[in-house]
Amino acid sequence: MDINQDGDRPGGVHLRHRVDRTRQSGTHHFGCCLILLFATLRLVTEVHSDAVHIRFAPMRAKRIPYDNIASMEVRTIRPIRDLGGWGVRHGKSAKGYLARGNQAVWLSTLDGRDIVIGTEQPDQFESALRTWLPT
Repeated sequence: MDINQDGDRPGGVHLRHRVDRTRQSGTHHFGCCLILLFATLRLVTEVHSDAVHIRFAPMRAKRIPYDNIASMEVRTIRPIRDLGGWGVRHGKSAKGYLARGNQAVWLSTLDGRDIVIGTEQPDQFESALRTWLPT
């Protein structure tokens, strides 16, 4: 805020606010980019012959080899309560990859970690995994 002496006006004090437009513009651009990122984010799960590949496009993929999976179970989950929400989550009991909905495949690995993969097609996902998992 500037306080200027104005000789033309009776009373002599004129208050004027300056607004830093570059700061507002940067915040606006950051917000738009963040919205665009979330709008383009999607969960891609691929069942390959050697591993499950999970990624939130356009980010890097996570690979889970079948020989590291101890067990698998289709579950109805509560994303907020079980893992703290949607996205790539690090919950108390598991790491989750959740995009939407409440259906997931819960994998337990041989090293004791649990991985939760959200899916809108749990039966097809489970069937595809069972094709490749060692018995």
